[in-house]
Amino acid sequence: MKSYKETKEYLKQLEDFRSFNYRATRLPEMVANETKHFEDVQEFFKEEGFNHLSVVEIIRSFIKMDLLKLSLMQSTHGIYVNDNTPQYPSEAETVAKFTLENSDIDFYPLILPDELEKVNKDTRDAIISFNKSIEPFLQSIEKNAGDITETVQAVITELFNSNTHILNKIYDETYYNTVLNYMIDNAFENTWKKQKVQTPLVSFYAMFTLSFYDNVYLDQLV
Repeated sequence: MKSYKETKEYLKQLEDFRSFNYRATRLPEMVANETKHFEDVQEFFKEEGFNHLSVVEIIRSFIKMDLLKLSLMQSTHGIYVNDNTPQYPSEAETVAKFTLENSDIDFYPLILPDELEKVNKDTRDAIISFNKSIEPFLQSIEKNAGDITETVQAVITELFNSNTHILNKIYDETYYNTVLNYMIDNAFENTWKKQKVQTPLVSFYAMFTLSFYDNVYLDQLV
């Protein structure tokens, strides 16, 4: 185990996780992996059809890709504060701008070296392609379980309120592949418990994930 002093020195040497210099080394692979995962989910959906599990898997994948998009946007934009001091936007500001779409703060694209700008463009294009491929599945869920946009916005708000620095933590492989699933589930469960939105999708999702821990919910599954 490293000593406290060694750990401190290690942390000082780490690159700022908000910097695109760092995120550009991770995002393309993570977007590609999430896209591949969703291809597997698509096959599962075609076999199983609309049910609690298929909905959970699709929504998790959609939210994870949104987090990757937000991480990209945070690291490739700047805002001005106070005395025209430029800085990276905070997570709350990034979510408000690109997911909740209720921000009037001006975001300015950073001027990146050509190599990084290519990674930026390619990653954006890959995310756009993913969103186009998932759209028919979201429409199917919406027909059966209510508004997707309102639900996801409420859940993502809860997710960020309950988890600080999530746009940095997603670069930890264990966090992204395991912990984040529980965090998304928990955000749905809290959104349902607090009645932040009334769409059937919230209860449809949360009822399934809670059934792993309480038979009361299991008995209510379709």
